[in-house]
This record gives sequence, structure tokens and C-alpha cells, in this order.
Amino acid sequence: MDSYFAHSIHYVGVVLAAGFGSRLKPMTKLVPKPLIPFMGVPLLYLNLERLAALGLDRYIVNAHYLADQIVEAVDIYPRHLPIHTSVEPEILGTGGAYVPMHKIRKGKPLVVVNGDIISDFNFVNLISHHETSGAVASMGLLDQPHGGGEAVIWVKQGQVIQIGGERPDGNCTGHGYACVQILGDQFLNKIKTGSKKPIISYYKEALAQGQVIGAYAEKCFWYDLGTPKNYWKAHRDYLVRLSSTKGAMDLDELGIFGFSKNFMNTTYRLVDEDFKDQENNHYLSPSLIGNGVSLGGNSLLGPFAITTGNISMNANVRIRDSVVCDNLQLPEQTFMQDCLYFKGMTMPLK
Repeated sequence: MDSYFAHSIHYVGVVLAAGFGSRLKPMTKLVPKPLIPFMGVPLLYLNLERLAALGLDRYIVNAHYLADQIVEAVDIYPRHLPIHTSVEPEILGTGGAYVPMHKIRKGKPLVVVNGDIISDFNFVNLISHHETSGAVASMGLLDQPHGGGEAVIWVKQGQVIQIGGERPDGNCTGHGYACVQILGDQFLNKIKTGSKKPIISYYKEALAQGQVIGAYAEKCFWYDLGTPKNYWKAHRDYLVRLSSTKGAMDLDELGIFGFSKNFMNTTYRLVDEDFKDQENNHYLSPSLIGNGVSLGGNSLLGPFAITTGNISMNANVRIRDSVVCDNLQLPEQTFMQDCLYFKGMTMPLK
């Protein structure tokens, strides 16, 4: 571990946050996808927290769609880190995005995470594998392929041997891309100004030239939150995971509740057993209730109610299978199910 931290200062962390988030409309008409919250905390901050824990040299967040909001979010990020925002007047794609970063990274390799995922993927192990593999770049992978037509990453002896297509070798294993990667200076310098090619094209070119692409795969909590279905499933599965600890929220590997408490003045009550309070409000497990939530009586929260922000509810309110993360007042006899409420808008989750 000590040797890892000695190496980590030679890396620059990147959160990719420039995309349009089209599959999460109507929410992304108002807010860029990396600023939509997971368990009440913007995705951008959760991914910056993961990178900050590595003690990297500096950090970069790219932006295009609703870029002013990304820039403002970086400016008010509460940790005092050297974070640079790379604003793209014209979106550069998953390959070209790295060209403007050359002058910021100054020859250092990048540890990159997509801004629309939530995971506890082990960056330390990925960096360690990259350091020992002699690779020009390394891909963080999931233990199984994604399915649904997404390209399978074929791996043998800790190296990528093929991207997509049929199994090339009976001894290789297939994996899904975890949207986490390490890109070395030699690899990055092949991406030229004006390129619109996706990053996957550069991986394929490197493989065709016989260069080593490292591969580190693991089973972990991982979701791409790019669709309403995945957004809800990630919340639901993480709530089940927390409930299994019977209130031991300090086991939260994603750092959600520590960040909420320290920087957002928000604490949560994890409902892992059904109960009723003095005002005859019923709480059904599992649910997560923020300290800014007040109920007017005879209401029912849960199962799978996730409420953050300052929410005032009148009597006879029912919320289940929903994420409510906004400051609002709910009138009497409101019923919310299978929806995300955020920034004054409601989006179906199923």
C-alpha cells in the first residue's frame, strides 16, 4: 500500500462529464447527468471523492452540455483540491476529450472514470496492475460481460487480447467494461487535435500494433446510471445492501453518508425494520429518510422510499419505490410510486 501511494502522485484523475444524458430526459433538460444525485449526493461529487481518496497529483473534469453547471459544481466542491475544468465548446467525444487535457496533465498518465457510473471498483488494484503490466493503457473490467449487444472485452493473463467479436481463444475470459481506465502518456499522445474517434478505436489500434493493454477485472457494486431503469435499480440494490448491515452505515463504501454529513449537513435514518411513530406514521423497510423530512401524520413511507432534502409532508402521504431529492411540500393524500422527483420534475423509474 505504501508503494502504491508513492506512485499515485504521478497520476492525474479525470471525471468525464461532457455527455448529453439523452436517456435520462426530462431530468437532463435541466441538469447535466453527472449532477443528478445518487442517494442525495451528485454523481460528480461521489466520483471525485473516489479519486480524491487516491491522493492523485491533480484532477480534471471535462464539460460540454450545460457546462456552466458543471463548472459551478466544481467551483463549490468542498474539498480543496487542484481541480481543472476542461470545457469543450464543441463536444469532442470519448477520444478527442483528452487532447485539451495535454497541457493540464503535463505528460502524466490519467486515471479516468465516467461521470455517470456509481461503483466501489477498486482503483488501487487497477493502478497496481497497470504499474506491473508494462501496459500503455489499462481497462477496469467487470467480472461478467454486460450483455445487450455491448462489446465483450476478451482477456487472457491480465491483458486485453480483443475487443468485441467472438471468443478468440478457448483460454480467454469475457468481461464488461467498467468505465474506469488508465491511459498512459504514450497512448494519449496518439490522440491528435480534431479527432472525433471514440476511445475504443485507439484501444483497437494499440492492440493491432502489438502494444499491451492491461486488464483488471473484479466483481463489485457497479451501475451505469444512464437510464431510469438502471438509476432505480442502483438505488434499490444499494438500499438492500445497506439494510443487510442492520444500520452499520459506516460500512458505506461509496462515502455517501460521510460526504452528506460533513459537507451537506444531512444525516439519514436507515429503516431496516418496520416501525410506527407517535404521529401514526408508518415506515416500511427498507427505506432511507433524511433529517430534513417531516411527516404530518397517518402517512406511509416505504418500502423503498428514499427521501433527501427538506421535505414537508402533510397528513396521509404515501411514498414507495421512489427517490425524492428536492426541497418541497407535499399536500395531503399525495401518492408517489415508481418515480424520481428532482428539481421540480417527476420522472418515471420503471
